[in-house]
Amino acid sequence: MPELAYLYSISQPIMLESDYPYLGEESSTGCGYVKGQGKVNAQGFQSVASENPFQLQFAVLLGPVSTGIDAASLEFQLYQSGIFTDAVACGTDLNHAISVVGFDATGDTPYYIVKNSWGAGWGEDGFVKMAITGGVGMCGI
Repeated sequence: MPELAYLYSISQPIMLESDYPYLGEESSTGCGYVKGQGKVNAQGFQSVASENPFQLQFAVLLGPVSTGIDAASLEFQLYQSGIFTDAVACGTDLNHAISVVGFDATGDTPYYIVKNSWGAGWGEDGFVKMAITGGVGMCGI
């Protein structure tokens, strides 16, 4: 899912957040992107094997990782705090982009620190702690 955005940003200059803020809603005036105001391009990207949580953890040590999850469940949408461990509620139909920004593997339940785009009023100030599991991961992460 995020690959298309990275491929696009390699060839097209991207505007800064301060010039083109994400509002989390559709605009009545349409897209506000102005190619002439683009200031940065991605230099490239790497894919991480989704079946191996250690590869994702290693990639996060280098910087934020864009990925997809299945965010369709009501349990995920109503998440407020703690470590999200409800694998029964999650599918693996990737329908929402998020960023994995860190992880904590020191406690009884290791988890990824995930930044969501639904604003600071959702979850823990816009973040969710997603349990680290084997295979495709919690909610397909």
